[in-house]
Amino acid sequence: MGALLLCTGCRPVSKTPPPPMAIPTPAPIHTDIAGLKRAIALPRPPIAVVWQQTQVGDGSMGPSDSQLLAVLQYAPAEADKIDQLARKRGKAQKGEVELRSWFPAPLRQKAVRLGDGRLVLRGDKLTPDDFAHLSLQNGFVLRVPNTPYIVVSLFTT
Repeated sequence: MGALLLCTGCRPVSKTPPPPMAIPTPAPIHTDIAGLKRAIALPRPPIAVVWQQTQVGDGSMGPSDSQLLAVLQYAPAEADKIDQLARKRGKAQKGEVELRSWFPAPLRQKAVRLGDGRLVLRGDKLTPDDFAHLSLQNGFVLRVPNTPYIVVSLFTT
């Protein structure tokens, strides 16, 4: 009878494997200025852009957040004007952004390896006000020294 009591709490073992976990699809990398212009404000027209917008969260607990990372190439004089405008809006701080494989080659060459092995770009971190648009209001702009590149990192909250 003791054996009978042990078995009454048992459940049948399912032979069906559990459903596979959803693997997030990597966000596409874009190079179109028009698409970027729909997502963020562009205070001056860039020469070239490469950017990625990713969803943060799965939306199960409310709306998902969004993050946008963009590298904008400007003529050197235009990059300087954007830099000067941002400095009028707030004090520059030293900052960094983690290097992505899709960043342009001149930026990849400027990367610095940290003690933990990550590669980062360092520069002056500026206010994102001139690039913020719609729900992408938070983040920063990184001016990479001695280059015509500006890295924009914006996100929703």
